[in-house]
Amino acid sequence: MGQHRGELRSAFGEEKTLSAWKADPRCVVSGSCVDRRLRRGWTLEQALIFLPREEDRREAFGERKTLGQWVKDARCIVPERTLCGRLARGEPLEEALTRPAHQFASTRKRTGKKWTAFGKSLTANQWAEDDRCVVPLNVLRARLDSGIEPETALTKPVSNHEREFEAFGDTKSLAAWSRDTRCVVSYKTLTQRMDRGWDIVDALSVPPRGMGCPQSHRKKKREPSDHVLPDGRDVLVEAFGETKTLRDWAADPRCQVPYLRLRTRLRRNWSLEDAITTVPAVGNRNVEAFGESKSLHAWAKDPRCLVSRKTLWYRMNNGESLEEAMSRPPQNVCVRPLRRRRKRNRRKRDKNASV
Repeated sequence: MGQHRGELRSAFGEEKTLSAWKADPRCVVSGSCVDRRLRRGWTLEQALIFLPREEDRREAFGERKTLGQWVKDARCIVPERTLCGRLARGEPLEEALTRPAHQFASTRKRTGKKWTAFGKSLTANQWAEDDRCVVPLNVLRARLDSGIEPETALTKPVSNHEREFEAFGDTKSLAAWSRDTRCVVSYKTLTQRMDRGWDIVDALSVPPRGMGCPQSHRKKKREPSDHVLPDGRDVLVEAFGETKTLRDWAADPRCQVPYLRLRTRLRRNWSLEDAITTVPAVGNRNVEAFGESKSLHAWAKDPRCLVSRKTLWYRMNNGESLEEAMSRPPQNVCVRPLRRRRKRNRRKRDKNASV
């Protein structure tokens, strides 16, 4: 058409916009038909007044009109787009003209998803009214949506995390309270506090530890005296009816641990006699082999050890001596793939270094 949509058009000695001409009573076709005719080179007067072919007319209420004329008819209560869509779906013209648009909806009966339990299939709403259901509807829906078995979701009692709590004049679940702006802690902290018996208002409003947590809920701090140990060379301590310094007790044949481990045990509130006589675990005590005494971790790093620390610890727990556990090669060791991996890793390192 090549002309602006809002530009005035001349026809029948008058000037109007194209939209106004389409709404004019002298226009006997639809607006789309006018546009199509103008694109084909028709004059505006011809596009407005020429009747369409007889086969383009549609019959309703004992009359035959074009679709554009039916849209302008007083009996048509829907817009042109809705009317065309209904006719394309095969509805009769009279019904498409007179049925209100807001009543056009699917006639399919909508039903909720059914869940099978105890040999019956019911919706969540129906199960909530059943005598075997011990939880409210919102908890039941949440459980079923999360994949819990229907029978378990129906019969398992409500936990603290699922119960609804009242605070600040509102009643919500813990998940909903954790998203509330008045909650100053995370959901995990909130649930932990409720499990410990906190009041819901305190659990919501008290900041996390280090930001003002009540003293009653804090762990008891150690006194400074718990960390202070006597000097190992000068101060005498008593055990087994004898009095010695810690250094002397560590050198005593009855002491099963070295001096530093002895101090560590005392720092952890061990009694002195227990700290001296208790044998440490296999991986922590010094073990003698080849005329030397080392911890198992140190022996695993020794070049004479042919196995890993884990294998060494496993063999000693199964009754082997340290020298035998260290010197016996591991089983099913394939050297060739190991060499290949080392070469491949070396090539990768060289390539990365060159880049």
